[in-house]
Amino acid sequence: MLRRTAADFAAYQVKTRQPLRSSYRGLEVIGFPPPSSGGVHVAQILNILEHFPIRHFRASSRIHVITEAMKLAFEMNQ
Repeated sequence: MLRRTAADFAAYQVKTRQPLRSSYRGLEVIGFPPPSSGGVHVAQILNILEHFPIRHFRASSRIHVITEAMKLAFEMNQ
């Protein structure tokens, strides 16, 4: 197990990064930039979903398409 000391915490410096910006159906989406994968995955998922009229799908079809978009986004980043 990695142990941190008071000196480690005293030397810590925050890294300020520009947010990741993308769009979804005309809306601006702002997410966490790398090294976090969250913002990238959300942007990729929404970019995939933008090609489907999911608001017109039945609930089961909507869930299926969203799940497949999530799978693709996570596969692209491995």
